[in-house]
Amino acid sequence: MKRLLLSTLTLSLAAAFAVPAMAADAAPAVAAAVPATAAAPAGVISGIDTQYIDNSVRPQDDFFTHLNGKWLKETEIPGDRSSWGTFMKLREDTTPQLLAIIETAQKDTGAKTGTEAKKIGDLYASFMDDARREALGYKPLTGELSRIRTLKDKKGIPALAAHLAKIGVASPYGIYVGQDMRESTRHATYISQSGLGMPDRDYYLKADDAKLAEIRAKYQVHVEKMLTLAGEKNAAAQAKAIVDFETDLAKVQWTKVENRDPVKRYNKMTVAELTKLAPGYDWKGALAAAGVGNKIDTIIVNQPSYFTGFDALLAKTDLATLKSYFEWQLLREYAPYLSKAFVDENFAFYGTALTGVAEQRPSWKRGVATVEDTLGEALGKLYVAEHFPAERKARMEQLVKNLIIAYGESIDNLDWMSPATKKEARAKLAKFTPKIGYPDKWRDYSRLTIKRDDLVGHDAADGQRLLPQHDERDRVPGRDPAAAVLRHARRRRGQLRGDRRRDWPRNRSRLRRQGQPVRWRRQFARLVDGRRPHRLQGPHRQAGQAVQRLRATARLQRERRTDAGRKHRRQRRPVDRLQGL
Repeated sequence: MKRLLLSTLTLSLAAAFAVPAMAADAAPAVAAAVPATAAAPAGVISGIDTQYIDNSVRPQDDFFTHLNGKWLKETEIPGDRSSWGTFMKLREDTTPQLLAIIETAQKDTGAKTGTEAKKIGDLYASFMDDARREALGYKPLTGELSRIRTLKDKKGIPALAAHLAKIGVASPYGIYVGQDMRESTRHATYISQSGLGMPDRDYYLKADDAKLAEIRAKYQVHVEKMLTLAGEKNAAAQAKAIVDFETDLAKVQWTKVENRDPVKRYNKMTVAELTKLAPGYDWKGALAAAGVGNKIDTIIVNQPSYFTGFDALLAKTDLATLKSYFEWQLLREYAPYLSKAFVDENFAFYGTALTGVAEQRPSWKRGVATVEDTLGEALGKLYVAEHFPAERKARMEQLVKNLIIAYGESIDNLDWMSPATKKEARAKLAKFTPKIGYPDKWRDYSRLTIKRDDLVGHDAADGQRLLPQHDERDRVPGRDPAAAVLRHARRRRGQLRGDRRRDWPRNRSRLRRQGQPVRWRRQFARLVDGRRPHRLQGPHRQAGQAVQRLRATARLQRERRTDAGRKHRRQRRPVDRLQGL
């Protein structure tokens, strides 16, 4: 079972539906979601807001637009966002609350060293110390740059790539551990294609797309500027070599369509078989450096042909280009935490050129995001104490309990399902584990050391440098960070490892800036057989979820009807227990 990672966004969402006063402020005009069998408690209102319903669109023609049409027409995308929806609105609304908590921790001079409150305050203070960041420039990366620049031969690349992956820097492949897709009771080690500085191979290869061609040109200029800021004298030639290398890398990578096939992506091999696939690379050394060499017998290779192509590309690429490539990946990853010149140039490409965002968010918001991404559950614990009383969680747990009861009644009332099948369905339903608001056991950050005067060089217990996670707009949306097995205490909420993120279709239910090719967000990623599920957003998310559940039930009924000839007919789920929606 994957560990629950706290998101204060989830907490605020639960609180919004759990507190009548809060819901009343957000939704002055409401209507009952479903007929109630008993009078609702005083002060309890429906979770469905009717003020944005567009009655010019019939619900049977386009249910989503019927519910959200007015909101889509009237809502403006904020200047510092490329898209906008209810989750983003909730995050924006909770950010001032998080800031107040963080600033209290920052100003607490009596906080003991090593406490979570002290770490929160010190991390935020280090992010907001603009004077020190300006004075340092790229000096915090001197040691890592030296490691790359002194690489003597290609034999050192596996160890270098593993080290960089541990501090969040991309390489041409990513090694990660996850649930075995064919044996859910076990974890497995995966290896997947990675290493591009732009979101997808199409950005490098599609010659018939004028917008992508423009972005490619801007990308090479951006790489050159970043290398120049890092003191490189021949930045223009290095930038061209880097983009050419990434283009060749893109040519051997799998397409989005290929990556959507979970069967095709599942290729379990021994390390010896992986070595035969790409014999020119020291895979035993690479896996050992990643921390799994003596712990696994097999590894799941997501794109076998890619690794054969990568092996050939590595053999023909000169060492100087490879060192420039890794240097660029290092600068790209750490740019948001260096001096203003790096921050601005990084945003100019990854913020404006790629996503169409003209305004960078103020530094305090980026600082809050950094704290939340790095010490999410520590900050969430303080948030819970101030903004999410136990009674609100209890109310949400009761709501979910009612939904489970209704689901069970739906199973019992299915005339096409045999008693034996109903028993199995009931057993499966009983295994459902609700997770509301926050975990029963909080994440332990004791191994993480935060230094108030060192934003980039925070340490984990084993001595590895620990970079706080990026603001979601400061990175390439959908880029694989070449996540290694050891990620210390900085696993980002909702972050999927591997290139699966870039393969999901965009969510049509959020407003987006027109004409920009990249608009999705990592925090909504959820893996379902290699695809991102359709998710209704907008101010009527609750209604959309109810409809999705009904549709899912209908689909299940159609799929499970036997060939004996039962006629198709729609089944309706009992709704008398759904008052909480």
